[in-house]
Amino acid sequence: FKEINVRRKVHFVAMILAMLVLLAVAMKPSLVLFLFFLGYSLSGYEMFGYTWWKQRQ
Repeated sequence: FKEINVRRKVHFVAMILAMLVLLAVAMKPSLVLFLFFLGYSLSGYEMFGYTWWKQRQ
C-alpha cells in the first residue's frame, strides 16, 4: 500500500460515478451483480469477435 497516494487530486466526475455505483449496489445488489456478471460474460464473446475480425483483415 505504499504506492497509494491519498493526497492526490481526484476528479469530481469520478467521485460522483463512484457514489452512484455504491448507491446502485446498496439499493439493488442482486440486479447490480447480475448486470455485472452479464457484462463480464458477454465481454468474452466481444473479445472473440474482435480478434476473429482483426485476423480476417
